Amino acid sequence: MFKTPAQYAAQLLALHYGNKDAALAEVFTAARAHSNTPTTFWRDVFLAMETQTTPKVRKTHRYRDQHDAHVKLWGAQMVTRHNLMSGKPYQERRDTPVYLSPSSETYWSM
Repeated sequence: MFKTPAQYAAQLLALHYGNKDAALAEVFTAARAHSNTPTTFWRDVFLAMETQTTPKVRKTHRYRDQHDAHVKLWGAQMVTRHNLMSGKPYQERRDTPVYLSPSSETYWSM
């Protein structure tokens, strides 16, 4: 027999090529067949199988999402820049890309 429910769950998943449903069906069949085994063991096997098959959740926040939340909360920061061609000052958002800013040579070369 297996030492821990996690080992048993891993063996069942390997036997069924990672198919969680087939492995769970075998767990329920084994639980009925071996009624003398404590129910806590089968519960722990089920929980271990859930843990092993649940994909890891990655951090959902990205820089852009955090920036958008900051802008929504505090408003866009405006800066004064000078038009490269006319030299006149104007206001634009701090996060304006260089290629969209009249204060850059890239804007005028497109």
